[in-house]
Amino acid sequence: MRNLFGGYSLAAIDVKVRADLGEHMADEATQVIHEKNVSILSASWVDDTATSGYWIYEINHADVTADSVVDVNIHLSNLENASDIKSVTENFAGKYRLYADAQPSVDITADVRITNEIGGVA
Repeated sequence: MRNLFGGYSLAAIDVKVRADLGEHMADEATQVIHEKNVSILSASWVDDTATSGYWIYEINHADVTADSVVDVNIHLSNLENASDIKSVTENFAGKYRLYADAQPSVDITADVRITNEIGGVA
């Protein structure tokens, strides 16, 4: 006669559940990443106006994929100096890109939130 657990022992089920939970926790650690006080350096913007029409700024980040959602929130104290920065990011494997109409004249500070998919579902 089969037991209530489909023929598996309770110990075997416990081992499987713990392994699955550990894998889920590892995935969850990179699902939403918050970074405070990210510096966007004035001198590091690249003039790409001849090609794209914008100045670009790239930030390398190992947890970013082309499917990530990256939110860059400029600090309130920097808003006046960041008025030329566009409210869009473009993501690639290992980095994300900001755009601006003109190169900011001072360094900007922002908080960044990176959201990644787990198992194909955001």
